[in-house]
Amino acid sequence: GAAWIARRGKLELTATSDDGDGGAERATEFEPLARRALEAAAPIAEAVGDRHGCAVPLLAGPDASGVLAFVRSDRPVGEAELRTLAAAAPELGVALQNARLFDEASRRVEELRLLLDIGRAITGSLDLDATLETSAGILSRFIDGSNAFILLLDPASGELRGAACSNPTWRESFRSMRIPLDEPSIAAHSVRTRAPVAVNDVTRSIYAGSERIRLFGEKSVLAVPLLVREEPIGCVLVDDTRQTREWSAAEIERVTLIAHQVAVSVANAHLYHDLKRSYGELARTQEELVKRERLAALGELAAVVAHEVRNPLGVIFNSLGSLRRLLKPTGDAKMLLEIVAEEADRLDRIVRDLLDFARPNEPTLEA
Repeated sequence: GAAWIARRGKLELTATSDDGDGGAERATEFEPLARRALEAAAPIAEAVGDRHGCAVPLLAGPDASGVLAFVRSDRPVGEAELRTLAAAAPELGVALQNARLFDEASRRVEELRLLLDIGRAITGSLDLDATLETSAGILSRFIDGSNAFILLLDPASGELRGAACSNPTWRESFRSMRIPLDEPSIAAHSVRTRAPVAVNDVTRSIYAGSERIRLFGEKSVLAVPLLVREEPIGCVLVDDTRQTREWSAAEIERVTLIAHQVAVSVANAHLYHDLKRSYGELARTQEELVKRERLAALGELAAVVAHEVRNPLGVIFNSLGSLRRLLKPTGDAKMLLEIVAEEADRLDRIVRDLLDFARPNEPTLEA
C-alpha cells in the first residue's frame, strides 16, 4: 500500500508499506488510481494489472487532504470493504489535516521566534559585528540553509567586504573576502540590480567559476540586497551545500524581510558612530572655545590692571624727579630715592610685559 498527501491539487508520496526504493517504484503503478479517486472525491476499486487495487480519498470537509491506496492479488475489493474504508476516510482526513495545521502553526511560531530574536539582537546592542553575527545565524536557521553570509558595501573602494558568517569555521576567512561590484558574482549582481537573485543550481549558472562558490562548496545560492532608502549598502547570501534547491517565493520573502531589518541595523550603527564622532568634535570645539574666552577675559583684565597701575607709576616718577631737583639728596636719602626709582622701573617693566601678553600678535610670514 501507499499514502499520498494532496498539496494544491498535486499528490506527494509520503509512505509505502514496503521500505526502500522498491516500494516507491511499485507505488507509481497505482498512482493513476489514486489521482482518479482524488478527483472523484470517492473510493475507487478496480484491477491494476493482474492485481486488485483500491484508492480512498481522505476527506477533511469539502477538500481531500490525501489519498490512501493499496493493491492485493488474492481477491477483489468488496463493497463492504469499500464502505468501511469510506467511513474511516473522513476520520483519517481530519487527523491528517490537523497534523498538517499543527506543523504549519509550529513552523510559524518558530519563524516568529526567530524574528523576535533578530529584533532583539538589532535593538539590544550597538556592537555592529555582534549584531551581524547573530543575524547571520538566525537567517541560516530561518530557511534551513547551510550557511548565511552578510557583506557590506565599502563606498570608498566600491567593493563588497565580508562582515559576518553563520559558520564559525569560515568566519575569519570570510571577513577578509572582497568582491568588486563589477565582478560576475551573485552578490555583486544582487547589489547592482537592487533585487534578489536566486540560483537553484550554480553548476548550470554563469557563476559556476566563482572563487567563493568553489571555496564553500555551494550547490544553490540566494542573494538579497541590503537597501536603505532604495540605496544598496550590502548583501545577504544564503546557500545550500547539501543539494540543489529551488528557492520558493516564501523563502525569498522571508530572507528579504530579515535583510531589511539587518539593513536598518547597519544604518543605525553608522548613525550612532557618526553621532559619537560629531559629539567628540563638538566637545573639543567647546573646550577650545572656553579656552579662548578665558584668554580673552585674561587679556581684558591685564589691560585694566596695567592702566590702573601706570597712573600711580607716573605720579611716582614725577615725584622722584621733583624731589631730586628740590632736595638734591645725598647719603641715605639719595640711596632711598634710587631704591624707589629702581622698584618703580621694575614695576613698569612688569606692566609692559603684561600688556604685551594681552595684546594679540600679528601673524608674520617667514621665507
